[in-house]
Amino acid sequence: MSIDEIEAVALELPREELDELIDRLAAHRDMHPGLEQEWLDEVRHRVARYDAGEVEGIPMEETLAKLRAMLW
Repeated sequence: MSIDEIEAVALELPREELDELIDRLAAHRDMHPGLEQEWLDEVRHRVARYDAGEVEGIPMEETLAKLRAMLW
């Protein structure tokens, strides 16, 4: 079967089954199981520190300027 044929068959699945298929395929691409949860935990930790006043935010324009400088 070609990829186009697989896609056509998949798109005929009921929405719930298509969602499950997408989740399963995405799981196979994940080379680091649990990495997504680790990132969520890190984000929660950082937000908690910010909310507690332990760290200060960096203005978005400053952050974007630094990113642009790194990329170009």
